[in-house]
Amino acid sequence: MATIFCDESGFSGNNLLESEQPYFVFTTLAMDPGEARALADKAIRDFRLQGNELKGSRLLKTPNGQEAVSFLIKAAGPHAKIVFHLKKFALASKFFEYIFEPCFSDCNSIYYQVNFHRFISMVLYVWFVAEPQSAEQLFVQFSQMMRDLDPARMAQPARKDVVLVEGDDVITMIRTFAFLNRCHIAEEVTSIRDMEVQNWVLDLTMTSLYTLLCAWAEKHEVLEVFCDSSKPLKSEVSFLDAMVGRRDRIRFGWPGQDERLVTFNLDRRIQLVDSRQHPGIQIADVLAATVAWTLRERKSALSRRWFKALTSCFSDACILPDGAHMDLSKREPFINGVILHELVERSARREDLCSGMGEFIATAYAAYNAHPPKSPVGRRRSHRK
Repeated sequence: MATIFCDESGFSGNNLLESEQPYFVFTTLAMDPGEARALADKAIRDFRLQGNELKGSRLLKTPNGQEAVSFLIKAAGPHAKIVFHLKKFALASKFFEYIFEPCFSDCNSIYYQVNFHRFISMVLYVWFVAEPQSAEQLFVQFSQMMRDLDPARMAQPARKDVVLVEGDDVITMIRTFAFLNRCHIAEEVTSIRDMEVQNWVLDLTMTSLYTLLCAWAEKHEVLEVFCDSSKPLKSEVSFLDAMVGRRDRIRFGWPGQDERLVTFNLDRRIQLVDSRQHPGIQIADVLAATVAWTLRERKSALSRRWFKALTSCFSDACILPDGAHMDLSKREPFINGVILHELVERSARREDLCSGMGEFIATAYAAYNAHPPKSPVGRRRSHRK
């Protein structure tokens, strides 16, 4: 059995637009409690640290503290798994999850297989970075809608007619899709109101914890987990009670992707505790705070050194932008542009977004391979709703 200690850095709850802490970092540490205590005591003693508790935010501010961080990275890094997310890109990903997916939930695998979710998320994120003033309203409205679980927070266009013409840009199509499918979106948002997760629907804590525990299950058959107590975990951690004593090992992966464990075996319920009594959580806090600092201070030589030293700990489930997913000169992003156009047109005609879409996508790939076109949009059509 492995004992896992967990803590985070950069928590801002549902507010993923918070600017002072652009990254959310979640660290898990597999270490014997006695070994963790000895390591924390040694760091405090050898580097003459004040107090009896390790706090990453405090250590990063002083030379002695930074030496202690280097020591802990070397000693504890090999026992850690870490995930980090760029919050604004995570918000763009949440936009897909709650605006697009409810409209084709019965066949969502078709879209995930071709990375349509990554295409939409990247387009929205780049728009947010390149034109923050024009994009901010949509993101703020979406955030408010999810925090309040009130579909009315997403303002609708003043006109009733929706016209698609040659030259429609991708952002316009995304906004048009959301408008045309507002009833589906409202149903999804309303359904969350009765769930315990409602207060933390945009928060990244549970997603991070679940992902890393699945990763630890690849190595350890049974997990004993201690997390620093936090509001989202208090509300949501009971969802993982289903993993207590769970011996079956279920794997899942989209076609063409490696299958991964989606279950793990907990020795008992996840324990939410006070970090002052658990040095393992204190060390996890130091590593999480350090990663968040390195991501913010990339020009610093010390930051680059620490980041490189921790690279082997990083999960491949980090939510980060990748421009390749929206490069329309490449086949997959191009076809995703075609898919978006088709979805908007089907929505305007009130047609099903699942029926025949597998065949449509296969045909689009075949056509692209035979005659690579120059633009995925631009078909001249108009529809009235």
